[in-house]
Amino acid sequence: MKTLTVNVTQAHITAGWPGSSRRCPIALALIEALAFHYPFQPVVEVGVFGFSIFNPGDETDSTTVFLPYIAAWFIEQIDSGLPVTPITFEITLP
Repeated sequence: MKTLTVNVTQAHITAGWPGSSRRCPIALALIEALAFHYPFQPVVEVGVFGFSIFNPGDETDSTTVFLPYIAAWFIEQIDSGLPVTPITFEITLP
């Protein structure tokens, strides 16, 4: 297992789409962070409780990882149209 630090920056917040599971700020930050740990560019789908990493060649092949509370809170805030600031959190990859 690997611990991965995810930095959601102001650039991710600005570029992200609230309500989008693949283009929200956390998804953008996860894609950036995961690029160093996976030999392919992962397709990431994010939900309030966790995210799934899909193999782009076979989206039926996926890994699900739970998000920490701060990330779930961030998603709820941004999807509700409330202001957010950059955050950092850690996840454990299988």
